[in-house]
Order: sequence, then structure tokens, then C-alpha cells
Amino acid sequence: MISNNEIKHIHSLKLKKYREANGQFVAEGPKIITELAAMPHAKEAKVYALASWAEAHQAMFGGKIVVVTEAELNRMSHMQAPQQVLAVLPTWHHHFSGIAPQHWSLALDGIQDPGNMGTLLRIADWFGIKQIFCTNDTADIFNNKVAQASMGSLFRVQVFYGPLHEWLTTATVPVYGMMLSGTDVTLIDEPTAGIVVAGNEGRGIRPEVSKTITQNITIVRHGQAESLNAAVATGIVLSHLIKNTSSSI
Repeated sequence: MISNNEIKHIHSLKLKKYREANGQFVAEGPKIITELAAMPHAKEAKVYALASWAEAHQAMFGGKIVVVTEAELNRMSHMQAPQQVLAVLPTWHHHFSGIAPQHWSLALDGIQDPGNMGTLLRIADWFGIKQIFCTNDTADIFNNKVAQASMGSLFRVQVFYGPLHEWLTTATVPVYGMMLSGTDVTLIDEPTAGIVVAGNEGRGIRPEVSKTITQNITIVRHGQAESLNAAVATGIVLSHLIKNTSSSI
């Protein structure tokens, strides 16, 4: 059984102010919840599902899935078309203090579209990047659209928020800024480590962040499109810079 107050509380987590006030967020859909089951975060998750999904997956969560009706799931959900199951989890936070970049890192300067943010998490996960550093105005990773687009990568990639330009001044590896003009990324010598900076969808990379960049890089345009989606561009750049990834498409 689930109470009306609990339903209202879960639905309220759609808004950032309530996520921050309660230290909770919602993840929805069979794909991300199945991914969640294999993560340490699952121990603290409360899962709600339709009877058919719960019956088939109870073992994943130790028989603790709360069965709800379709009407109740619709009221709880943050999606226009709820997908059988959702989970409420505690949020977590990582801060810049004392953090050094690993082999490869991403830096996001004001990426605000939740779909782009979630896809960037997924791209980082694909290329084995474990750290993403963001300005404070970058999309909240606990936004439901970010979680959905990440397809579970949210649970595997650490995301840090803070004064990005200050952190980048301490970098001991090359900092590559994705720009409309710069060195053709296919001509970059094979680096073994670095930080790739992606800018805001409309504004690009801020001047104070630009000052920390070691080398501007670009994807050579052969057609008439004005620009590339930030996530698409990042994927292309990483495919050229990271030569020794263990996965293949």
C-alpha cells in the first residue's frame, strides 16, 4: 500500500528545490532500474512497480518492491508516459576540493539541456571516463530527464560541481577546448591523458574557462550545418582522442 502523501512526495521530487530539501531523486523505467539493481545504490532505493514488473523482478531487490496500480504510478511519475517502475534514491554530492583529474576527464561549462547532460554521462561511461567536472549552472544530474538519458551511467560516473575555471588552472594534463575554430581533432597526436571541455549549447565556453585551455580543437565541417549538438560533438572528439578504449561498437 502507498499513501496519498507518499505519492505527492515522490511527484514533488520533479522539482530541484524539493530534491535538494529532501536529499532524494527519482529514477524511472525498466532499463535504469535494472542497472540500479547491480549497483551499491540499490541498498538505499525504494522501488515502486506495477504488479507484472514486480513479480518478474522481485529477486533483484530482495522482494522489497512496492506494488502500485497504474493510476498510482501515473500520479507519482515525472514522465508523460510512465514505464512500469520507478525508484526513489538518496542524492549524493561530489565537490572539487582536492580532486585531481584521472587518465581522461570531461569538463562541462554550462550544459543546460537535460537530454544532452544525460547523453554526456553515457558517452563518458562508454569511453571509460570516470569523472565529469561541471560549472554550477550545468544541468542537475538528478533531474529525471538526465537520469533517463544516462541509461544507468549516472551510477557509474562521478560528477562534480563547482568553480570550473579555478579547478582547471590546477590541471597537470592537457586541456582541450571544443571550439568552432581550432586544430582539426583528427590531427592531434595520440595523447594519453587530458581534459575535454564542452561549452554551453548556445554561448559556448566562457572566457574565464577559455583562458585555462591548452589547445583549441574542432571537428572539420564538410556541409552547411551551423554547429553540432554538444553531446554528439563530444562523442566524436573522444573517439579520436582516446585510441585505446577496450570497447568497440
